[in-house]
Amino acid sequence: MAYTKIKSIKTTLGKALNYIENPDKTDEQLLVSGYNCEPYTAAIEFDMTKAVAERVLNKHNKENNILAYHMIQSFALSDNITPEEAHKIGREFADSVLEGKYEYVISTHIDKGHIHNHIIFNSTSFYDLKKFHNKNAWKDLKEISDKICKEKGLSVIPLREYDSSKYEHYYGRFKVSNTKDLKRKIDKAIAMSRTYDEFKQRLLDIDGIVINDVKKHITFKAPTMERVRRGKTIGDNYTKEAIIRRIESGAEYGKNITFADTIELHTRRTAKENTQKITDALSVIRREKIKDYDDMQNRLNEINKTAEDLKSNIDELNTKVTHYKKIAGYLETYNKYSDIYEEYTNLKGRKKELYRREHSQELESYEYAKVMMENHNVNPDIDLDKVLELIREKNGIVMDLNKDYAKVNERVKNLVEARRVINEIANGRERSRRIVITK
Repeated sequence: MAYTKIKSIKTTLGKALNYIENPDKTDEQLLVSGYNCEPYTAAIEFDMTKAVAERVLNKHNKENNILAYHMIQSFALSDNITPEEAHKIGREFADSVLEGKYEYVISTHIDKGHIHNHIIFNSTSFYDLKKFHNKNAWKDLKEISDKICKEKGLSVIPLREYDSSKYEHYYGRFKVSNTKDLKRKIDKAIAMSRTYDEFKQRLLDIDGIVINDVKKHITFKAPTMERVRRGKTIGDNYTKEAIIRRIESGAEYGKNITFADTIELHTRRTAKENTQKITDALSVIRREKIKDYDDMQNRLNEINKTAEDLKSNIDELNTKVTHYKKIAGYLETYNKYSDIYEEYTNLKGRKKELYRREHSQELESYEYAKVMMENHNVNPDIDLDKVLELIREKNGIVMDLNKDYAKVNERVKNLVEARRVINEIANGRERSRRIVITK
């Protein structure tokens, strides 16, 4: 099972990156990789992105001094996962959480009893230059990690192993406040279960109520309850033996749910849902001015082609903008520390050594920017403001294209659903016709 957590890094980003990239923990760094940055220069590249963001957005965020965020994803021994598989899952996890908008370094540690991923990502996005801000980060991490682990056949941490107060804080949907409500939920679970194990699972999945039946007396605990409640104190019909007897006999207590009631409820819900689906489908057909079924398929093909063209244009522009931002970062860093580098080159001997030690971060950033500019044939005399203006212009175009792409995607989604509803209606009529012919 994968356990996830996230914390902020406000100082010593370099030390944090050095720790997660430790060769002794990562099979000589074979299990270290980066996204839109090189692991060994990530601290410098993160800083360059921040510098560009400040220039493009024309503001300095003094209140939020978070340099990066550190995510951890740990796997259970019982999952029997290989380091390479864990690293691949970690990248998929990071890509899903960050949506390809933040530089990150990921490393898989194998030095402990369990395999775990460390992911350090920039607090500033290279994509839109905005700060990472997610009040529900803990919840999102768990949901995304759980989804990926389930798809890979790995276990996930059940609700009962999380701290109840934290779970209530993030999910806030379990409200078992007194005996009456607890009885009602138990009765409902009994009425809808065919076995005792199914009853336990229903209470856990639907209401978050954990059952402990290992000891003499069965107990129940909801996330909002401070203490467990014994079944016997709830009532004679709530002991383990009584619950099993009620399930096996089909007995119902509280609100009795008969088979007929269940069928009726299902029928009403299905009819209501189908009516709404048909109404929505007709609305789409009228809005798109669809003439017949073939016209619907042709329209869907046309809109899909439009979506593909928009996506291609967006990807092409994003690639160019990302390149421009990198160039801007090199220029900004080069200009920012050029005086320090010039002073350093004019020194000799011991003074030069001490100056290097005092200004190591600035000098390393300058030297890295200088090398990257040479590799990309960037002239140091290029007007940085013009590059930044170009970035703003292209960002505006990308934002407009993304809005158009979202609208086109919504049209595709609605047409696909309308086609599915029409197919269901057509298939239903065909089945009815066959039944009549058979009779």
